[in-house]
Amino acid sequence: MRSVTAALGCVLVLGCTHSDHPTNAPGHVDPEIRPLVPEDRIPRDPGEQAVVLAYGGTGGGGVHVASAENGAVLAGGPELSAFYGRSATSHQERGLFTTPATAFGANVGATFLTSRARGEAGMPVGLGPQIYGEAAMRIESFEGFGLGWAVDAADGRSGPQATINIGPLMVRATHVLDGGGTFLVLGLVLKGQHAFFWSR
Repeated sequence: MRSVTAALGCVLVLGCTHSDHPTNAPGHVDPEIRPLVPEDRIPRDPGEQAVVLAYGGTGGGGVHVASAENGAVLAGGPELSAFYGRSATSHQERGLFTTPATAFGANVGATFLTSRARGEAGMPVGLGPQIYGEAAMRIESFEGFGLGWAVDAADGRSGPQATINIGPLMVRATHVLDGGGTFLVLGLVLKGQHAFFWSR
């Protein structure tokens, strides 16, 4: 878990950035329609599109519910995301969390699990890692959810996975088929990101 903590610390240092296309679309003005009032000559905001690339990781704790044995687990690992979104109005240069209003994309990552139960040598029992992919939706920068599939790299068993994000908080449920049990994890997701904007 120390390596996971160090990776998340690097993400906080890198922060979030964005860039804009040097040539944007003009405002919407119809030259064939006579404006009723002078204010109609002012171009309207054309809105914008964006591609967001996010990088970072997750970390937290929870419970492993299985038919044979239940136990607490620690969970964490890297995650990469890519999203495409649109906004009806152009963004303002307000800094850190500049993202489209709504975006759709995907998450891919790995979850390394450690059970609080002790093995024969008195060491924590390792599980996984679970490699996963999710189709995801983001609302602003602070809410989102994902639905996907996770595969246990140790034994090949797999199953569905669902994730809900509210701010930096994450709730994740992974059900491993063929007797692998269900993992319920509450934790944090910390990511840096770069967003590339252009007008419609």
